[in-house]
Amino acid sequence: MLNEKIDSHAELIRWVDKKIGEPGVPNTPRALQSCACLQLTMEHQKAIVLMVSNELYGPASALMRPCTEAFVRGIWLLDCAADIQVEKFSKGQDPPKFGALISDLEKTVIFSAGVLSRAKKQNWKILNGLTHGGAEQTSRRLSGTSIGPNFLDDELCEILDYSMSIGVNAAINICRLTGADEIAEEILDKVRKM
Repeated sequence: MLNEKIDSHAELIRWVDKKIGEPGVPNTPRALQSCACLQLTMEHQKAIVLMVSNELYGPASALMRPCTEAFVRGIWLLDCAADIQVEKFSKGQDPPKFGALISDLEKTVIFSAGVLSRAKKQNWKILNGLTHGGAEQTSRRLSGTSIGPNFLDDELCEILDYSMSIGVNAAINICRLTGADEIAEEILDKVRKM
């Protein structure tokens, strides 16, 4: 099951990359910064698939938080950030804290149902532990007889599906940013059929 999931995710990534190609991003600070974050999200997704396929489970799971953060920042920059915040971000200043980004996003129609804050409440401690070598990471390295990666296939499938969900959403938002609505629909159709 795990190998099939790795293969299907890798194939989807290749297909999405072909579909999106080199996106024609509007030459504005907002569009460029947002797209950079969204492309980073997709790159993290690719790295997660590559690492899982090479049995580097700890680093793969550690990338779930940066994948999430890059996505949320990209959407926030696109839909919520004031022009001065975009300018400051492009000059290296950190955006507001993650919770504030989510709060801003949930004022928009797309996220008004509260899905981001619920996901953060449910997953944030786990994502932090996986990223920073907490118990969520170390407990998956102890099998009782040895120390080393000891992730269950179901956990690895969850990591792959989690990153795919975020990566696909990043790709769809790049399409939205570039006006490629037909490609966004094709991506959604392909994912629904998986």
